[in-house]
Amino acid sequence: MLSSHWRAIGLKVTAEGVETSEQQQFLRLAGCHYLEGYLFSKPVPPAEIDAMLAAQQSELVHSASATSSIPKAATASSGAETVKVRAADPKTAR
Repeated sequence: MLSSHWRAIGLKVTAEGVETSEQQQFLRLAGCHYLEGYLFSKPVPPAEIDAMLAAQQSELVHSASATSSIPKAATASSGAETVKVRAADPKTAR
């Protein structure tokens, strides 16, 4: 799969157009770092992104405080480039 080639040269792989949990599982197993698509969210106007992310973060913090076994989210930047690929139907992927 092409994602292994991109990862081998240090690129982060983003799959776009993920609509089903089957695609999500297939792409995670294939080594995609990031997934985008209707499975996660409908398109959001740029002016609404900050409010949407703040609401999601608030929900995560609330959930994490109720369940101590959930670790806090951490972010890291490696400076690697990102490659985007369109999600394919795992039944027809080769």
